[in-house]
Amino acid sequence: MNLRLKKTAFHDEVVASHDMVTVSAAAKAISTGRNRLLEFMRDIGWLMWNNEPYQDKIDQGLLGFKMHEDKRITPLVTGKGLSKLHAFCYSMFPTSVSSNEY
Repeated sequence: MNLRLKKTAFHDEVVASHDMVTVSAAAKAISTGRNRLLEFMRDIGWLMWNNEPYQDKIDQGLLGFKMHEDKRITPLVTGKGLSKLHAFCYSMFPTSVSSNEY
């Protein structure tokens, strides 16, 4: 299987997945840091100042969240969101984002 087919298969599998991952896991998948990714997600309008996901991003299937007993919210990234974040990061910073993941 050539690299292009591997990338496509991985992309299709990630996007179709109904699992959500933490921002830390998403950052590792796209070869960046958690805080850097949170800042980027706030800059592109995915997260509010307090890292709560915007409703439209949840409706689009890009983000989710976990509500804790003390009312804190932890943002989660869907497979579709991870794929889109990777594309954003790769287009903006092609030398700093690993292409080995796809």
